[in-house]
Amino acid sequence: MEKNFDGKLTENEIANLFKYGFNEKEINLIKNYVYKYRDHLTGFVDFIGDSEAPSKMFLYNLKHYGYLLEDDPNKVISKKDVLIRKLIIDKLIKLLGPKFLQNEQIFENRNLLKKEPIGYKKVSEASTNNLIPEDVILNTKKVNKDKKIILPKEPVIWTPNHHFKDDVLASYLATMRQSYILFGSMPQFYNTIDGILANLVGSLMTNRKVKSSKKASIEKSVRAYNLGSDILCFPEGVHDKLPNELLLHFWSGVYEIANRTGAKVVPIIHYIFDPTLKVSTDINKIHTVVDDPIDITKFSEKSGLNYVRDVIATWYYLMMEKYGKITREELIKFYENRALERNKNLEEDLEKKELTSHEAFELYLEDLLETVDWYDSEIELNYDYQPRDIIRPEDAFSAIANISNSNYNNVWNVIEAKKLVKERKLENYQRRF
Repeated sequence: MEKNFDGKLTENEIANLFKYGFNEKEINLIKNYVYKYRDHLTGFVDFIGDSEAPSKMFLYNLKHYGYLLEDDPNKVISKKDVLIRKLIIDKLIKLLGPKFLQNEQIFENRNLLKKEPIGYKKVSEASTNNLIPEDVILNTKKVNKDKKIILPKEPVIWTPNHHFKDDVLASYLATMRQSYILFGSMPQFYNTIDGILANLVGSLMTNRKVKSSKKASIEKSVRAYNLGSDILCFPEGVHDKLPNELLLHFWSGVYEIANRTGAKVVPIIHYIFDPTLKVSTDINKIHTVVDDPIDITKFSEKSGLNYVRDVIATWYYLMMEKYGKITREELIKFYENRALERNKNLEEDLEKKELTSHEAFELYLEDLLETVDWYDSEIELNYDYQPRDIIRPEDAFSAIANISNSNYNNVWNVIEAKKLVKERKLENYQRRF
């Protein structure tokens, strides 16, 4: 049950502000702003996530953009806001935005992705310290140029997949018109330059921990549409951290906005070989597909969301097939080297035993999370959408595993259920990392 926040910082939170260099005047200002927006918060943690204290940018961002937390759409977006962004800021961000990406962005020819490569040759093998070969040649059949996406005159809803730190900026650069971003990562917004940039192009803030804020995000999006702005939102809600699903299940907000406005949905799909690599290489680029608009209101909510999800997953798979070729041996070796870099004491253990695929993937997820400057584990661990009509084995067997009065008739069933539930929870990377 959602708890009411009284707007007061704890003694420990105040002590951490002093510890990290905030003076008394700054702390009092922070306390005043937090109290002012208390109805839209569950606590100070909503602003700082897993960190002990905010960054030095926090006070500036909160002072200028705290109003975005308001639930009243009229207080956060106006016709003037939309016009200024359309005429000036959108063009400016799309001109300068690529310079802020860690990896170069390439927009794919969809016709080329549909053609299977007829040749694949590695010019040089992967070194022990680098997973990616220096060069890869793909010989493909000649294909036609991609047809230009035809957008309706009315605003649309852009729906990207959600997998790596720069996907918000990469998604905005993929939109063909000015769009308001439905922004749910409050620590990242209020503690970094990302908040300033996101506000420049237009942001609709939502606190996913507060029911009224989630509901208000729909109203804000509808108002943005009515004022002539496109909307950019990530229907998965959180980053996809599963090795066996290309996409998480979609939240219903996209369908509700489309149903209320008639807006078509435009899929944006990104693929990058490894977003945890610190340097950009020729093969480690952000590959992006923008697909044709879809009218999901012709379907039921479930069918419409599943259809868009299937479209995005299909393009993601095609890019993965083309750009994600790697052998298991190369992959394991790469993560063994990463493990050694983290802990030199592992060397003897790895000589005796090869790193398992599960261990390698866990190392990858640790690196992936480190790319996010301000991480809120409560959001990332609990706010993926889990459809009620999908029964997971750990849920089905938890009642048996939790039996306290076992006897000789059911003891083996209880033991097996406990084992299954434990294994499934360990393999649920989405809610472990």
